[in-house]
Amino acid sequence: MMFIEENCERCGSCLSKCPYLDVSEEKAKEEIIKMIETRTASEFLDDCLECAYCNTICPTKSNPRELIREITIKAIREKGLLGLNLMSDQIPLNRATISLGFESETKQKNLKDYLHPPKSEKMFFLGCSLSYRHTDLVNSKILDEFPKIGGLKYCCGGYVKNFGTEEVILKGKALLEEFELFGVSEFIIICPGCTRMMKDVYSNLIPEFQEKIKVKTFSQYLIEKYHNDELTFTNKIRKRITFHDPCAWRSLDSEVFDAPRELLEILGVELVEMKHKRKKTLCCGSSCMYSKHERFKEVSEMRISEAEEVEAELIAVSCTGCLALAKPSRNKNIETYHLLELAQIAIGEKPPHRTIEISEKLNDLVNKTINENPYLIKDKYLIKDGKIHRVQVD
Repeated sequence: MMFIEENCERCGSCLSKCPYLDVSEEKAKEEIIKMIETRTASEFLDDCLECAYCNTICPTKSNPRELIREITIKAIREKGLLGLNLMSDQIPLNRATISLGFESETKQKNLKDYLHPPKSEKMFFLGCSLSYRHTDLVNSKILDEFPKIGGLKYCCGGYVKNFGTEEVILKGKALLEEFELFGVSEFIIICPGCTRMMKDVYSNLIPEFQEKIKVKTFSQYLIEKYHNDELTFTNKIRKRITFHDPCAWRSLDSEVFDAPRELLEILGVELVEMKHKRKKTLCCGSSCMYSKHERFKEVSEMRISEAEEVEAELIAVSCTGCLALAKPSRNKNIETYHLLELAQIAIGEKPPHRTIEISEKLNDLVNKTINENPYLIKDKYLIKDGKIHRVQVD
């Protein structure tokens, strides 16, 4: 996806109608013209959540989020990106590897299996979060049918988008080579960000990726198992539940949005819809959860208020990042559950539901590690020709 400059009418709607920016129509027009002509950031972009809501409200479908990304890439190429946020096995300490300090023995044991799965035509693709952080979600017989692949070596490469299309293509081709060694042709993916990278980004940029790798969300997989009488949900969940769509799905087909809703209805819930949903979902705020706490509070409360409006007892999410809603929603007497947890409950399992506890412990662990290693918030890296290079050590 690219910014289509010739389509853009410079109306500024992408800025003035963004629910997270406070920009007048007149000022928005000035800013978008400046951004296009100079390819430099607007002062208002400090509050941008990078959620791509702007793409859904652009009247000419010009993809303004890609203009913002282009400007961001230019800045990152000049200054680099913090290694703490690079989910690569070439970075010794990042948010994923630091998480191994909590329940280390179990995680290390599982990682060995995820990094060396047996050959299989189908695999569960865990992504980084389920490999390192929210590992409870994987402990279920629901995910026993096929091998699981995960760990930083097989990160989907979402972070590479910050360094330009050429690097994205190199990462996608490198992953494809690894996948071919396992003989895998279909992934059941749990993380929405990983789904977007494989189903949208790589498939559009790398023809052979689209030809060789099929992608299915875990909701689609569970629905298929249910309709084939291979999975029975005996413990119906009689709750009034709303589903929060992740930002990462904005560019995907309607079938991806339909699946979690169908699954929830199969589980027995009373499904209610928030005002902003599907491609026009609101962001959970996780992108600013650690860097701008007050901003996160505003954004998360905006989302939770819509769940309150429809009198939801519970918010269901498919993205572990969106579990950021768990604590603020509990403060409003609304629980936040991952869809996998709900499916586990429906088959008679008892997931520990430690979302808030784990998030707080891992956040403390990250802060402790930074205090012991101050360079983590100073060292920056660039990716060039598929290789990561340190560019700043202070």
